[in-house]
Amino acid sequence: MPGFLAILIGGCATVGFILIFAASKYQNVRLWRGIGSLLLGLPLGLLSYGWLGIRLARVHGTSRFYSWPFGESSLGHGAVIVSGLVWVVAWFVLLFLLSNLLPAEKSALHRKEITR
Repeated sequence: MPGFLAILIGGCATVGFILIFAASKYQNVRLWRGIGSLLLGLPLGLLSYGWLGIRLARVHGTSRFYSWPFGESSLGHGAVIVSGLVWVVAWFVLLFLLSNLLPAEKSALHRKEITR
C-alpha cells in the first residue's frame, strides 16, 4: 500500500500534467496552465531538491542532507524550507514558460475575443 505522500505527489503530478495540456479548451488558458505548472512543479521541485541534496552530501563526504542553494548540512528548518521553495518556484517558472509555447485552441481564443 503506497503512503500518503506518494499518493499526494502522484496526484499533483497527474492533475498538473492534465491541466497543462487540457487548458487550451478553457477560456483562461494561462490561468489553467499556471495552476497545472504549479501542481506539476511541486513534486518536480521537491524531488530535484532531494536528489541534489543527497548527491552534494556524497560529494562533500557528509552523512547528512546538504541543502542547496541556502546552506550546508547544519542549517535549521527555515533554510531547508526556503531552499525547497526555491526549487519549486524554479520548476513552476520553467513549466509555465514552456507550457505557454503550446498552441491555444482557436475556439478558446475566439471565445475570449467575443467576451471583450
